[in-house]
Amino acid sequence: LKEKEAAFSKDALTMKDSDRDAKDKALSQLRVDVQRKERELREDINIRRNEELGGLQEQINKAVTSVAKAENFDLVLYNGVAYASEKIDITDKILKSLGKK
Repeated sequence: LKEKEAAFSKDALTMKDSDRDAKDKALSQLRVDVQRKERELREDINIRRNEELGGLQEQINKAVTSVAKAENFDLVLYNGVAYASEKIDITDKILKSLGKK
């Protein structure tokens, strides 16, 4: 697209009006097509990323549940903790549990 736009800019002054208008219209349509394709690809990437993150979140939830049950925890917090003692931090246990899978 950029190469075509550069060539058009270079040659536009020497073209007939009808040829210049036709090339300009074709470039405009190409821009629209490229933008649509970019949008579709971004949407596909977002869908795939969300699928992968959802699967990862499910694995993490299972690992947390498994460790919590094995350690007889009544409550496990993910976020929003201002301070937690290392004695009650189960992050390493969760990571080890995830590493086994």
